[in-house]
Amino acid sequence: GMFEIKGKNGGVIAVPSDQGAFLEFYNSSVKLLHTRFNTKSYSPSTDDVKVFHFHGAKPHDFLGHLLGQECHQAFRFMCRELQTSPMKCDGLHSFAVHLNENKLLPEYCRAVFPVSADGEACIEYFKAASSTDTSAWRQRCNVTNRNIKI
Repeated sequence: GMFEIKGKNGGVIAVPSDQGAFLEFYNSSVKLLHTRFNTKSYSPSTDDVKVFHFHGAKPHDFLGHLLGQECHQAFRFMCRELQTSPMKCDGLHSFAVHLNENKLLPEYCRAVFPVSADGEACIEYFKAASSTDTSAWRQRCNVTNRNIKI
């Protein structure tokens, strides 16, 4: 949900997450790592990323959006921008590859999509992602087997 914190000038500031509250409170003293060490799904493309951070919307939120589910208001804009954000597609591809390599795909999909049809769509979507090269996946990541596009 949304967090509200008291600003330094006494006003109330709404932030979408605990991380947002932290950054707002400590904004004058925070020293962030270079983006190649911790990049976000909406950051500009970086080839040598070490940690891909799904800040806000998670992989199942993006897929849920493609399946017609509404994303949480705090990060709805991220879901709507999937088609125009190559790094989100790259992140979903990497996530799918790691899920598949570690044989966690069915368990993950059934946990985040308890409705059988959505769980199966999740498995199909991430299997397709993990077996497609990254640049080709950028062209397909906003389409499910149900032909729902954002």
